[in-house]
Amino acid sequence: MLKLQNYFLSWGMILIGVFMNVLGAYVVKLKINELGGIQFESIKTVITYFWNLASFPLAFMGGILIMAAPFPLAIALSRMELSTAYPASVGLNFIILLPLTTIFLGESLVWTKIIAIILIIISLVLLHK
Repeated sequence: MLKLQNYFLSWGMILIGVFMNVLGAYVVKLKINELGGIQFESIKTVITYFWNLASFPLAFMGGILIMAAPFPLAIALSRMELSTAYPASVGLNFIILLPLTTIFLGESLVWTKIIAIILIIISLVLLHK
C-alpha cells in the first residue's frame, strides 16, 4: 500500500500537473484563436487584448489551471529527483498536447513531431527505470 501511495505522490502528481497544464493551455489557445494574434501597437492594445482573454470564463479557468499546475509537480519533486520529474513533465505535456491540438485545433502533424514523440516515450521509459 505504501508503494502505491508513493507512486501516486510521484508519477501520479506529475500526470495530474500535466493534465492541468495541457487543459489550461488548450482552452486558452481556443480563445486566442478566436481573438487573433496580439497586436503590440500600444500598451492599451495589449492590456485590452488580455482583458478580453481573461473575461472569457473558460480561458480564465484555463489560466488558473496553468498557474496551479506546478503544485502537483512540487509534490512529485518532494519524492523524486528533479532530473527525472521535470523532463517527464515536459515530455508528457508534449505527448498529450500534440494529438489534442492536431485533432481539435487542426495543427500540423509532421514526421518530425511523430519521431519526437517516439523519442520522448523511449526517454520516459528509461527515466522510469
